[in-house]
Amino acid sequence: MTSEIENRAAELRAAASTCETRAQFRRKYPRWPMESINHAVEVLGLKFRRDGSKAGPPKVAQSCPKPKGKS
Repeated sequence: MTSEIENRAAELRAAASTCETRAQFRRKYPRWPMESINHAVEVLGLKFRRDGSKAGPPKVAQSCPKPKGKS
């Protein structure tokens, strides 16, 4: 599969440039097993935003104190 990845490197990079997540990239190649998709991402050094993560800065956690029991 590595030789196919190297032969199709330009095509795979072009497809990856239009995808935000690895799942979107996988949908472009539905017959490829996930292991091959992961290998292509690793070999070509493709970068994707994490699946399911939201754009923007992370939220800052705030504590929520529990109300005291009945007195």
